[in-house]
Amino acid sequence: MAGLEVKSVNAYQKGTYPFPNDEIDPKKKDAAWGKKFCEAMYAAWVTDRCGIPYSQIEEMHELRRYGAGMQDVSKYQKILLSESESGDLEGFLNINWDIFSVMPKFKHVIRGIFEEQDHAITANAIDPKSIDEKKGVILRKWFKARYKDTLNNLRQMGGGEPIDEWLPESVHELQVYQTMGGLRLAKEMEIEEALNYTFYISDWQEVKRKMIDDYGDINCAAAKDYTDPYTKKAKIRYVDPLNLVIQYSRHWDHRNSEYAGEKIRESITNIRKNTDISEDELRQLAQFYNGAGSNANLANWGLDDLRVSDGVWKYDDFQIDVMDCEWFSVNKKYRTTLMTKNTAKCTIAPTARPKSAHTRPFIAANGSSEPILCTILVSNMTSRGPAKKRSNCPSNSINFPAGPSLALLYQTWIRCNLHG
Repeated sequence: MAGLEVKSVNAYQKGTYPFPNDEIDPKKKDAAWGKKFCEAMYAAWVTDRCGIPYSQIEEMHELRRYGAGMQDVSKYQKILLSESESGDLEGFLNINWDIFSVMPKFKHVIRGIFEEQDHAITANAIDPKSIDEKKGVILRKWFKARYKDTLNNLRQMGGGEPIDEWLPESVHELQVYQTMGGLRLAKEMEIEEALNYTFYISDWQEVKRKMIDDYGDINCAAAKDYTDPYTKKAKIRYVDPLNLVIQYSRHWDHRNSEYAGEKIRESITNIRKNTDISEDELRQLAQFYNGAGSNANLANWGLDDLRVSDGVWKYDDFQIDVMDCEWFSVNKKYRTTLMTKNTAKCTIAPTARPKSAHTRPFIAANGSSEPILCTILVSNMTSRGPAKKRSNCPSNSINFPAGPSLALLYQTWIRCNLHG
């Protein structure tokens, strides 16, 4: 396949794929560098060096079948029946081999218990400005309580209405009222409303239900928050632990994991929109998935046979396995010392601003006929703080960032709740 690299799982299990050097010039962190990082993640996964061991995937599939009451009956037939000379199982028992499992019933009970346990989101502003604003609200409330009669007399003299709001009678009552959330800033309530809206548009109840089932079946669950590429809204989606690639951690919630990825399925149409892969490469990629999974089995792959109309192909709805990878990468700080005309030394810390990049995808076939298309999504790096200029340096060439020049090149954030 021209332009697309094809490797089997066996190649990643036996080969050496180290993580690329992170302490390099940010300008060198291009698509090729990102591809090496992605390959290192995938190699770590298939060699059981990640949070979810690759070798346990089939066992987790079997546990899910037990939880659904759909396990293979041959396990019981081999115990109760005898094997003939031809290798077939035979016996004189008149047994109905249909599975009668109570596990789905218990799963429904557990799901019902946990679905009723919901948690209210409370936002508390902790920045110094917000703390001062909250202190001001508390002092104004206590001032009105102490001088309520005097304030009402002044309002009455001015033709105003008396104070019509709850006021504490003691400091203890004010503290209790504050503890119960009575004194809230507008920004805190707006954050809570935004989070509740995020849960609503993400269909959180369905995500939560799937995670509860995963805890019951395989003792681990995961979810990811992301930005919808079309609506630009923050959302949460369910992550199948069997397709999760995440750095090993001693913490159950993997709080210190520095990389994560998920094998998802994307249509050829979406891949065409979001990548620069040529149509010939997309056609060859779709041919790898011909008849696999829910994809149609096309017999003829000539251009005339595949074309429906201009820009529309029969394989547009083919589902392809895509590895969506994210990781932390910290840029190295570079300083340059320049000499001005008046022999003054100026030390500058330029902030690199690489353009958004998108890797050329690579294929990792998993041993059978399922290649995995890995793409690296790269976000722009931005510096923190406004630029300032120093008077004894050339005003047209020297910029001094107010904040540190370290910044994250790859925007990464994944929340996973994993139980080993």
